[in-house]
Amino acid sequence: MNLKSGDNKLEITVTAEDGSKRTYVVIINKAAKDNSNTLMMITTNKGTLTPAFDSNHSHYKVYVKESDQFITLTATTTDKNATLSYIYNNNKVNSLTDLRLEEGTNTVQILVTSASGVGRTYIVDIIKPVSPKSNNYLEKIETEPNLNITFDKETKDPIRVSVKSDVDKINLKGIPEDKEHAQVKYIVGNEVFDHLNDLPLQLGDNEIIIRVTAEDGSTRDYQVIINRSDLFLESLKDSYKKLDALFKKDQLTYQIELDSSKDKISIYPEFKKDLNVTFKVCKVVDGEEKDCQSRTDLNDVPLDYGTNRVFITLEKNNESKSYVVDVYRTPLSTENRLK
Repeated sequence: MNLKSGDNKLEITVTAEDGSKRTYVVIINKAAKDNSNTLMMITTNKGTLTPAFDSNHSHYKVYVKESDQFITLTATTTDKNATLSYIYNNNKVNSLTDLRLEEGTNTVQILVTSASGVGRTYIVDIIKPVSPKSNNYLEKIETEPNLNITFDKETKDPIRVSVKSDVDKINLKGIPEDKEHAQVKYIVGNEVFDHLNDLPLQLGDNEIIIRVTAEDGSTRDYQVIINRSDLFLESLKDSYKKLDALFKKDQLTYQIELDSSKDKISIYPEFKKDLNVTFKVCKVVDGEEKDCQSRTDLNDVPLDYGTNRVFITLEKNNESKSYVVDVYRTPLSTENRLK
């Protein structure tokens, strides 16, 4: 016999030998299962439940200290026959004892299931302060043009890179490991910049300090030294003092004119000792260079009538640059008539 909750009527009929009958009625009362799925209490060993517990309120917060590592909650059901299950930070757990606290919000779900199978969920958000981050490392340094800068993030030594002499400005950006919290500043000389775009590069060493400040205020400096190759002459003079006033470091071509009586010239280029320097002299005929000769110096260079082209080539670190001096010796006059 299947019994339902509440009264269940059972009739028992007794039949005598002579056929007479008597009926007995038995009422069987089956107690109904309790639908209670509420909690009587939630307690915590850290912080305070907010708001104060009310069995009809299902969402609470607990604020703990930054130093708190674990927490224990206790949930008590209103009906002793109700069952409990727990989820902590999206993972099922067997109890709410010594739950490890992470920074930020830690969520406890308490599922109360009544004896009749009806469920109800209480939620407790446990909030632990987020510690200021101390990561002040650089992950990488990006540049335009790309210099492929590599470095050890722990380094305290200068990070040295080189560019060719024709690179006169650069964009540079330091990328921190903690992109969400760390800040980056750039120090050039006595100036501080938020960004380094089109930074002018002087010849020789250019120092940039990349300062990374972590969320907790700690800083780390990276010293970047960009060496712009000084592939230039320091001065350019000649025995007739024609070039002295014309010379500019970044000007690569020159033209001077001498009268027909000047059959030779000495040119005196001044350059740094770390440069490899070569010399070449060519005749120019109808715009074409001919009879070119390499020389070890430019002392007493013979001059033909017309254009004599002198090359001064500087080389360093697979980079080369040539200064060109065209020396025009005026041809002798062919005029042989009386006026």
